[in-house]
Amino acid sequence: MNTREGNELLANPEVVKGIGQKIDNHGSDEDNSPTLRVSYCDHIWSNLAGYRIFNIELSVRMGALHEVVWSLSGFELAGFDLTGEEFHLISRLVYEKFGINLGEQKRMLVIERLQKELRRGGFSSFKEYYDHVTQDTTGQALLTMIDRISTNHTFFFREKDHFDLLTAEILPKILQKLPGAGQNLRFWSAGCSSGEEPYTLAMTINEYLGPKINIIGVDILATDISVTALAKASRGVYADTETAQISSGLKNRYFMKSGDGTWAVKQSLKKMILFRRLNLMRQTYPFKNKFHVIFCRNVMIYFDVPTRTALLERFCACLEPGGYLFLGHSESLGRSSELLKYIKPAVYQKVVRG
Repeated sequence: MNTREGNELLANPEVVKGIGQKIDNHGSDEDNSPTLRVSYCDHIWSNLAGYRIFNIELSVRMGALHEVVWSLSGFELAGFDLTGEEFHLISRLVYEKFGINLGEQKRMLVIERLQKELRRGGFSSFKEYYDHVTQDTTGQALLTMIDRISTNHTFFFREKDHFDLLTAEILPKILQKLPGAGQNLRFWSAGCSSGEEPYTLAMTINEYLGPKINIIGVDILATDISVTALAKASRGVYADTETAQISSGLKNRYFMKSGDGTWAVKQSLKKMILFRRLNLMRQTYPFKNKFHVIFCRNVMIYFDVPTRTALLERFCACLEPGGYLFLGHSESLGRSSELLKYIKPAVYQKVVRG
């Protein structure tokens, strides 16, 4: 769609009304006015190539047509077109550097998440931006790009059954095998995002060990590719809505509420965790000791099969004999792996040979 066509749409209520009526009318309240919902947003997006919705309500009553026109006036001309060649260059770079497989279905995501960087840097095209990223010898532009493209959605006690299994079966078995005093429990949260997973892990271990936490050392390494996510994780400050999955008892023991309504992780919990940036695509990892447990959940869904296979081999090399690997429930390996033995859904144990 060109600029003239876009302006005509914004100026013509009948066109807007037509969009609303072209899709199914979702039931609304008593006056039976059709409602514009999220599905409409997706439809409008696909029909307004080159425009970005940044101020449209999740649900707008179509009965008041001027409200819809007002929302549509929040469209902003993006001005950037991602050609097939440009998408190929960017997706190949992301794959080679970070292992993330951006299929054609991610094309609009790339446009949406990178166009702000193009505007900020004054670039006239995605090719010009790509050249800047690949020619930046500091590597900062590449880090910024993956920060924008990567998804960092998580929450406290995500897939809670994993933490229940940890306390009911896995921690007791690991502790039985520890040689004695001075031997630490070692955990790795790979792809820790904004910190909810490693903090959940730390709370779970604290609750299980109780006073023994002062005798048995606990080391939790938390790594991610995103500098922005790691910065939030290191701060350890979360909105009230972000802590909704934490029980009031745990929240009061391990967090402090601030005057602005946010919750800050207490130092006693933070000191158990070391946050570091790490690209999982490295061929070797700079670890001196092996881990008893590795969490890498909802990370490999972005990788293709060869990348996942190579990553699993590196994880196994970092696990203690009989160590455990937790994956996301959508990343099940089945029960045929030669390196890992199936324990429970998305939970595996390193096979001990000889």
